[in-house]
Amino acid sequence: MMNKVTIDNVTKRFNRRMKRKDKDEFLEYVKTFAAENSYPVVIEKNTLAQNAVVGSVRNAKYIFTAHYDTPPAMPAFLVKNQIFFLFIQFIYIVFLFVIPFFFPLFIRDNAILRISLRILVLIIGFIPFIYIMGFMGKGNKNNYNDNSSGVIMLLEMMEALKDAENRNDYCFVFFDNEEKGLFGSKFFQAFHRKKLDGKNIINLDCVGIGDNLNVYGNNPLVFQAIRESAQKVEGFDLPINSLKMKITKASDHYTLRRYKALMLCLETKKKKRFIMENIHTSKDTVLELDKMEKIKEILLGLC
Repeated sequence: MMNKVTIDNVTKRFNRRMKRKDKDEFLEYVKTFAAENSYPVVIEKNTLAQNAVVGSVRNAKYIFTAHYDTPPAMPAFLVKNQIFFLFIQFIYIVFLFVIPFFFPLFIRDNAILRISLRILVLIIGFIPFIYIMGFMGKGNKNNYNDNSSGVIMLLEMMEALKDAENRNDYCFVFFDNEEKGLFGSKFFQAFHRKKLDGKNIINLDCVGIGDNLNVYGNNPLVFQAIRESAQKVEGFDLPINSLKMKITKASDHYTLRRYKALMLCLETKKKKRFIMENIHTSKDTVLELDKMEKIKEILLGLC
C-alpha cells in the first residue's frame, strides 16, 4: 500500500516547490528520507538548478527520475489543451517583439523617448511570460498530479527497495526546474554525460490520474519489459500505449532522448487525444492511489 505519511508530506507539507526557499526545505526532506532508508544522496547544484541524486549514477542499471519543482497557478482554460497553451505562448512572444516597434509611432521627434517606451513595453510585456514560466508569482498549492505523483513514486520505490540485495542497481533523481525549461535534466546530462550510456532511464511525470498508461519515447526493450511486468500485476487493466516523443510532452525525458529515456505517465483520452488531468491549476487535487500502487508494482517488477 502507498504510504500515507509520504503522500501527505509531498502534497501538503511541501506542496509548493516553486521558490528556492520551499525547494530547499523539500530537498532537506529528501535527504532525511534517503538517510532513514540508508541511501547515499548528493545535492548537485549549478546556477539554474539543484537536483537530488539518490544512489550511484555510475553503478545503476535503472535510473528513475521525476521533477520536483512546481508551477504557478494558471487559469484552467489556458492549460486544458497543451497544444493550445504552446500556441498561445508562441503568439504572445511574437506580438511581444512586434508591438513595441509600432506602439510609439506618434513620437517622431524624440528618439530617446521612443526607444525608452519600446523597452518599457517589452519589460511590461514579459511579466506575464515570466509568471507562466514560474520565475515569479505565488506558487500553486495544488500539485498532486504534476508532479507530486512522480515524486511520491520515487520515494515509494526507494522505500520498497531499501533491503534489496541489488539496490545499487537503481538510482533515483529528483530534477529541479523542469517547469522553467528542463534546466535540471540538462544540468544532469551535462554533469553525468559519460556515465549515462547503457542506462535504462524512466522519467515519471503525472502518474497520478488517468485511464491510459502512456510511455513516450523510443526504447522498445524497456517498453516490452514494462508490458511484461504489467501482465504480472493483479487487477491492472489499463491500456499501455507506446507513443512517439512529442514537443507537447517535453518533460525531462526529452533532454535525455539520446539515451533513449522514456516518460511514463497516466493520461485520460478525450476526443481521440490524450490529456494530463488538471495540471497547473487549482483543480490539481486528485491522486488515484489504486492506479499508482499498480504502477509502483510494475516498476518494481523491472527491478
